[in-house]
Amino acid sequence: MELISFKDWYTNNHILNSIGMKYSEKLFGTSELSLRLHSLIALILYLIVASFVFGKRFGLLNFLFFLLLISNPAIIDLFGMARGYGLSYAFMLTAFFFLIKVIKAKSIHSIYPFHFAALPAVLSNFTMLTFYLASVGTVLVMEFLNQYMNSGKINSVFGSLKSHSIPLLFNIIVLYEPIRRVVTYTKLDFGGKTGFFADTISQLIINSLHTTELSESTLGLLHVIFSATVIVSSCLIIWNLRYKNGRLLQENGGLVVSNMVLILISLIIISSHLLLGADYPIGRFSLFLYPLFIVHLGFLMKYLYSNYSKIAVQISCLIIVIAAQLSFWQKLNDKVFGEWGYDSNTKDAMLTIQEYSSNFSSNEKLKLGVNWQFEPTLNFYRNILNLDNIETIDRDGIDSNDHFYYILESEMPLLRGIKVEKLKSYKDSKTVLLKRI
Repeated sequence: MELISFKDWYTNNHILNSIGMKYSEKLFGTSELSLRLHSLIALILYLIVASFVFGKRFGLLNFLFFLLLISNPAIIDLFGMARGYGLSYAFMLTAFFFLIKVIKAKSIHSIYPFHFAALPAVLSNFTMLTFYLASVGTVLVMEFLNQYMNSGKINSVFGSLKSHSIPLLFNIIVLYEPIRRVVTYTKLDFGGKTGFFADTISQLIINSLHTTELSESTLGLLHVIFSATVIVSSCLIIWNLRYKNGRLLQENGGLVVSNMVLILISLIIISSHLLLGADYPIGRFSLFLYPLFIVHLGFLMKYLYSNYSKIAVQISCLIIVIAAQLSFWQKLNDKVFGEWGYDSNTKDAMLTIQEYSSNFSSNEKLKLGVNWQFEPTLNFYRNILNLDNIETIDRDGIDSNDHFYYILESEMPLLRGIKVEKLKSYKDSKTVLLKRI
């Protein structure tokens, strides 16, 4: 109940992930695999939905964009972590799949799956609330447009959405207290403080290209290209609504829905910054935009394929996908993930301490001084390796009485005046393990 009620109110407390870890541990014991198991199962869901989201037409294009959805190193890495991000992407894509059915095919049977997939997405990662609000907003806007296109009049939009009321009310009840605690007690510090384009869109570009090495001029050009993708789609939609009397929704509903969702997400992010002081999402907080953008790009290419040059679209998509695959397999790494790269050698450090601890008296409690970032993982391995002769690691920093030190190489000056012996130096994490002499 403490997990469900969000007793420890913090944006990094991913409720569904914590529950998944708790019960996976009860069933399968404590291991790196068991605590990641629910994220790996979510990856299977993500792969299944990604294979269906574009529909059955245009088999080659569908396959190419399926590859783009599943071949982003940062996305795949997050499915391999004991965090809530992978869970949230799987449920978000599932909700988006049913949202298209709700709007395009007017499928009443898809309303409950849409809302009940969006709920665990938000409970897995609170940044998904942006997606859910944008999706509900899209339902309202599309109902407005449907009424206008069919009768030329606007009746009660909310009255025609009664079928959404029960699942929406249920989700509001479940999410109210966690969201209230987040907004009331925590800073919405998602990292970006400069601007929507400078922070969030730049991060989308970096994640899409699997790189951080972009010149200012290149990044500026890519800002134009990525923004133009959404703007061109919006113009095509408006033109079709004006001159084709609404046929676009039946023929290209995915393009309309994905375009509207992206636009509303952008407006919500900007409004949250202006009204609530929330940071612009960057890093892992902004990565959910990648699958949504790729789905939108896929639907845009399918529209261009149907209405313009088939050869040009196919060649363009092939070039994009081949480049993405080459980059993916070159950069895929089972050892290090960007934002948590510092933790990649923590297990080996604890095994080394275990080896050297035999030199001390069995009655002596050993103290390990660390950089605070390493505390959770070090205590995890202290527990599962049964290193009872090592005191529980804290976040109080280093002390001259510590027996061992595990710190970043850049923190070596903190040990000035303390005689130490270097046991190991780790290139991947830029960390060092030392023993006090």
